[in-house]
Amino acid sequence: MNSYKACCSIALAHAANRPASESPKLVAQSSETAEERVDLEAIIRKDHSGSRVLVVDDDVTGRVLLQMQLEDVGLAVDAANDGQSAVARASLAGYDAILMDLWMPGVDGLEATRQIRKISGYGTIPIIATTGDSSSEVKALCTAAGMDDFLAKPFSANALFSTVLRWLEQSQANDIRACANNLSERS
Repeated sequence: MNSYKACCSIALAHAANRPASESPKLVAQSSETAEERVDLEAIIRKDHSGSRVLVVDDDVTGRVLLQMQLEDVGLAVDAANDGQSAVARASLAGYDAILMDLWMPGVDGLEATRQIRKISGYGTIPIIATTGDSSSEVKALCTAAGMDDFLAKPFSANALFSTVLRWLEQSQANDIRACANNLSERS
């Protein structure tokens, strides 16, 4: 077993053996109801099952937990542990959305976003920042780099699912408009 798999196995086994109240969480406890979360999850499963999402985070535990949450609602999730890997993955595969940590060694999330935006087909693909720094200065940096939205860690499951759903819906609407425009230009 390589060190990555070993680290993930240890982190997830450790989390599984602790009471839920003590488990490390990517998402914060909030006042959301289980019913609200289930509704969002059901909509994502129904309307966006199989949509491809790239999760980029240098923190193994956070990346794996986020990946598992998104896979649990039917999304096809790939993961990258740094910005350089994210750019490489984006150049090889098409994604419907990208969740991008900001502060990673090497190529950070801001530079990775700039590079991904230059890849054909990624001009309007939603890139959502995920970071613990929610200052207005950081949000401005995200916008300037080409990111579409911002999730401040720790975030609730409701915030995660509502943000992902909103951007998958927007992306789908953009695809439909592009197809309609292409058809009208051909006629």
